[in-house]
Formats: sequence, C-alpha cells, structure tokens
Amino acid sequence: MHFAGLLKLFAPGRSVEEQWAARLPANKVAVFDRALQLWTAPFNMLSVALDEAISLRSGGLLVLARQQAAISSQVMAPLSLTVTAALARIDDAARHMPDLPVVDSLNPSFFRGHTAQDAASWNQLFFHILFGSRARFFLKVRTLSEMLEKIAQEFCTFADEIADAGGASPERSWSTLECLQYDFNTCLRESEVLLKCFLGNLPASQLSQFEQTLLLPVPALASPQRHPVSDHV
Repeated sequence: MHFAGLLKLFAPGRSVEEQWAARLPANKVAVFDRALQLWTAPFNMLSVALDEAISLRSGGLLVLARQQAAISSQVMAPLSLTVTAALARIDDAARHMPDLPVVDSLNPSFFRGHTAQDAASWNQLFFHILFGSRARFFLKVRTLSEMLEKIAQEFCTFADEIADAGGASPERSWSTLECLQYDFNTCLRESEVLLKCFLGNLPASQLSQFEQTLLLPVPALASPQRHPVSDHV
C-alpha cells in the first residue's frame, strides 16, 4: 500500500455530529425519509395510545385505559420487527462496504430502565475494548437490535397484563410501560442517526439495491385473542 493509502487508513473519520449534520444527496434523503416514515408513524400511534391510556386511568376510566394499553402493545410488536429488520439489512449491506461511518458508544445515562441501561453499559465497555471503527459499528448495530427486541417484548408483556387485568402490581406495570416507551424511543433515535450516517458512506452504486431490501415489508404478526377486560385495576 502506498503512503497516501496508509494516511487514509489511519486518518480519523468524521465525528458522529459531523456525519449527522452533513447533507445527503437527494436520492439518499428520499431513502432516509421513507425509512423514517415506517418507524415514526407507528411510534407516534403507540405514544398517543399510551398517553391516552394513562390519562384515562387517571380519570378513573379503567376499562378504556386498558383498551388503549392493548392498542399500544399491538403497535409495538410489528414496529420493533420493522426497525430490527432495517438494522439487519444495514448490517448485511455494511459487510460489503470498505468504509463505514464512525459511531459512538451507547450512553447508559440516556436510558431509564434496567434492561436498556445494562445493554448500554456492556456496549460502552466493549466499545473501548474493540479496536477499529468497523468492529464498533457492527457492535452498535447488533446491540441496538437486541435492545429494541428486548424492550418491545417487555413492553408487550406489561401492556398485555394491564389489558387482561392480570398483573400482580398494576401501579408498577403502568410506570414500567412509560419507562420502556422512553427507552424504545431513545433506541429509535440512535437507529435514526446510525441510518443517516450509514447512507452517507453507502456507495451510490449500491443505493438502489439497499433501498429495495430496506423497504421490504415485514410479515404481519397474528393478533392474539384477548379476554374481556374488567373494571378494576
């Protein structure tokens, strides 16, 4: 390898902030916007349903509150599949790219729940052990995917318990839902930054193929059968 190649190999890459602020070509912006629409619209629906559920519960309308909690669960499950599928497609495409974006480690203080904080702590630890931005990139993609999946599973479990009035500690279940929704949103924002930075490095010749795989529909989940809700918390 000649001297210029060595300089490129060891030159520090742009920071995450610089990559995030950088302008993308119009065709990459279109891909980014379409992907975000698949994530943002259902997350907004989930947030509205959860906020409405909490408000209804505060007003003593317990049956309606649990119905809204059930709706939030039904939205969360396919949303988590959509985002983790996108991360898997990023992971696959990145393995065929010579240059990958710089990423930062996850910060445990940005999360509220034990599941997310523990995962972020491990990510932070291994981030400093691993040598090279490439290994760190794949670590972050994998960690985010696992966090989103675990958070979604916990959210649906607590939301379903509330909907079926089967939880042993309803007060804890409601507060846990708020916490999990917060942590899922943080992971979603981290994934958004990751996607944009990745698109900035993606060769133009690979954009069309990546877009096709990124926007592939995720198989729908079967809706579980629910028992009628009662009027006590």
